[in-house]
Amino acid sequence: MDSDCLIKLTKAGLKEIVCNNFQITIPSLVMKETVEHNKDYPDSTIIADNIKKGIIKVKENPVSAKGEDAVFKLFQKHHFSSICSDDKKFIRMLRLFDVSYVTPAVLILLLYKDKKISRKKAFEFLERIKPYVSDDEYNIVKLYLTFGGKK
Repeated sequence: MDSDCLIKLTKAGLKEIVCNNFQITIPSLVMKETVEHNKDYPDSTIIADNIKKGIIKVKENPVSAKGEDAVFKLFQKHHFSSICSDDKKFIRMLRLFDVSYVTPAVLILLLYKDKKISRKKAFEFLERIKPYVSDDEYNIVKLYLTFGGKK
């Protein structure tokens, strides 16, 4: 998971349910960006607490890398199932290399599809994350929940 995604999930109050249902691993660079460099923000305290509890795993960067490159190199080294990001440039690169990825709103959809949350709860979570995701991401997940995913 990259920094932006982790922060957005935290701001929307969804990080706990995501971390409790998916294995979340971040490179040490993401930990530095979200915790050490942002100590004045409440999000950093919440993320730091999850790291201490082991809910979010931290792996050392495989090489000295910056930004999303650290996430990509960690993914390659440890063969995780997917990368979580909503950075458009990074996603274009992931598509080029045929790397599985999910966006923050899609995590809500996966929780719903895995029957971890109800459809009603999925809509509530989607509204909470709306201010932090693109209109396209929000609308696609909302369409699926409305028309494609009735359970």
